[in-house]
Amino acid sequence: MITQNNSITKFIAAGILVLAFTFSASAQTTDNDVIIGRAEILTGIDVEQQTNLDFGFVSPGIAKTVNLDGTLVPATSNPTNVSVGSFKVTAGVAASVLITFTLPTQLDKGADNFGIDTWQASYNSVAQPVTGAVAYVPVSANGTQVYGATTNFPATGELYVYLGGTVHPASGQPAGVYTHDITLTATYN
Repeated sequence: MITQNNSITKFIAAGILVLAFTFSASAQTTDNDVIIGRAEILTGIDVEQQTNLDFGFVSPGIAKTVNLDGTLVPATSNPTNVSVGSFKVTAGVAASVLITFTLPTQLDKGADNFGIDTWQASYNSVAQPVTGAVAYVPVSANGTQVYGATTNFPATGELYVYLGGTVHPASGQPAGVYTHDITLTATYN
């Protein structure tokens, strides 16, 4: 009898193994996994005035230019109180940003005014207007003077934008301080 029970036991064990392999082979009929949907909102853009564009003392009837490197034309011009205009723009690292200026066509003192033009602009990732700066050309939009340049922001997230130009006082220009707003606008592109 032991032989017959032993055979039955072997038969049952073999059947269990076959069923186990069958269940294990058919148990993997579906599978799944997960990924994450992700978006990162860029930091807001911040524009900060650094230095006013200052032509200093200007003589009636003589045009004066402040170049981006701080040099003056004519070179014999009085350099007192002269400065290149500058802004600091902060935005998301590697973001594409459109930088535009809204520029006046004249400087004013009450009812008196004189022309300003021949704008020069550049931008740099460091607070240095000359070395490594990228100059760009004005773009006219809808009849207003607007300078535009699109740039990708550096790893610091900071960009320095510079502005120079030329003033044209008339020969009989009344004395006084003449001013006009210059606006820089930075927009994610």
